[in-house]
Amino acid sequence: MRLTVILMQVVLAVVLQAEQLDSKLLKLIPSDARLVCGIDVDRYQPSVLASLYPVEPSIPTLTEGNRLHQVILILYGSVQHPSQLTIYQGAAGSFVSTGDENGYQALDAATAVSGDEDSVSEAMARWVQPEPSVGQLAARVKALVETYDLWVIASRPLENMDRSPATPITLKYRANFTQLIQEVQAGIRLGGFDDFTVDATMPSFEDAFALAAMGRWLPGVIQSANPNGEESALVDLADNLTTTIKGNVASLSFSLDEIKLRALIESRRAPSPVE
Repeated sequence: MRLTVILMQVVLAVVLQAEQLDSKLLKLIPSDARLVCGIDVDRYQPSVLASLYPVEPSIPTLTEGNRLHQVILILYGSVQHPSQLTIYQGAAGSFVSTGDENGYQALDAATAVSGDEDSVSEAMARWVQPEPSVGQLAARVKALVETYDLWVIASRPLENMDRSPATPITLKYRANFTQLIQEVQAGIRLGGFDDFTVDATMPSFEDAFALAAMGRWLPGVIQSANPNGEESALVDLADNLTTTIKGNVASLSFSLDEIKLRALIESRRAPSPVE
């Protein structure tokens, strides 16, 4: 349950326009990236889902009257000391060249990056290099952008999100658990029905089978933990819940009716009747 909430928050924390991704931007994605995620801002902002998880990016050097189109969030490097790079893309003329101010650097009139000094320097070096052939990770990112309005791809998510205190000895069950999910790829396609898909790559078919079985009962677990919570009410709207297995990949999919979602939001905002 906690993993589901964390992944949703990660996906909804950034903005990305779901159209043909500029091939020049692909070379800014490091080959060792552990997490890349994004959202189509034009489709997301008017959606009912945005009422629950609003996204309000603030870019101080975005010129007035121009619109931010894309933001790509990337985590790479070691788990203990990860590097973060954020890529912004807007309409022509959106970004002014301010130099490296607070880790923010304009690459051209429509593209900028932010992060620590090393991350920004590395991104700038890749930006001026001749465009290489698209790597496997960049190709997958491109496919996700063209398929979903919100998406995330994360390598070993349990290991990356493990913030437990370090121990002087290796705890074998903990080590096995944090390495259990090799990769998660998730996406949401918005519309009258918001369609959710999550694919988890596991070490074996048996592990995928077990995870798929857990996914089937996940809504009931969430509602049992907090029957009166917002998450339980939201989960109750899930339709067409399906779990499938293909090799060592377990998949979960479901949809949310935006009309029902809006009714839920309005009912929770309505004042309680006075007795």
